[in-house]
Amino acid sequence: MQNLQAASDPYGSHSPTLAQFLTYMDYEQTAIAWFLYECIAVRWMHGHIRVDYIRSLVDEIEELDTYFPSFPGSPHQTIRQFIESSLTQEELAAIEMMPPLVRANSYSYESPQRETVAPSLRRTNRFDTTLPSDTYSTSVPTIRRSLSERFAAVSQNKNKYGQSMQIRFIRNMNNNGATDDILTIKRVGDDSYTLVYNDQDSSIKTKKENMTSDGVIEFLKLTLRLVSVDEEPFHSVQITLPSLPAIIVSPENLVSQTRDLIYDSVEVTMRNWPVSV
Repeated sequence: MQNLQAASDPYGSHSPTLAQFLTYMDYEQTAIAWFLYECIAVRWMHGHIRVDYIRSLVDEIEELDTYFPSFPGSPHQTIRQFIESSLTQEELAAIEMMPPLVRANSYSYESPQRETVAPSLRRTNRFDTTLPSDTYSTSVPTIRRSLSERFAAVSQNKNKYGQSMQIRFIRNMNNNGATDDILTIKRVGDDSYTLVYNDQDSSIKTKKENMTSDGVIEFLKLTLRLVSVDEEPFHSVQITLPSLPAIIVSPENLVSQTRDLIYDSVEVTMRNWPVSV
């Protein structure tokens, strides 16, 4: 956090590369989402944010339409909603024009030097959100996309197989998903899948890699049977499969016939994985 504070000071000389932070966080999705939040929330300290960091962190996040992990101050918004509601129009426009930060040091943010800043350029209001013009001294691509188009491209291009399957175990319908357990199933190759189980209530995330379709179904069978017999059950279970309508099922309705329908739907999706268009 001290490095982030120093890096966000517009008149400071400390300028760590984004790769330093990402390496420390081991490119873990929950940590990246937290760091993105902090890069924006740190505005209160200096009236300034690192838009170059934010631009590249967006590209590192696999699912922009999911909620932030549970941490003190975490917003009850999706990551996409938080970004679009927290940045000014000037900042959004700057992010659209910026090339991504190269993880090597061939591209770096140059902090304005304290001794070279004319008094007339210093902000009288430290919470003024107008960014120094030299923040954007980068080459502008010849083709510009709207931020929403670029966000959509990030979510799509992270996985050439398009969308993921997601099962959300909802504890409370009134907390905007902050304490839900989320099971995400991603196709990564021919009959190869990655399962990520995010227990947001206890802040524990586990991953199973290189699973076959049979392994995925076996895992789902165990999971849904456990949910159906839980004495302190979840409020409901939301199942979202690509190209199929999302459904919500209460635990008491997870009878064998319902579970078989879910397994059949997942198997069909895995055999004919849809591609986002």
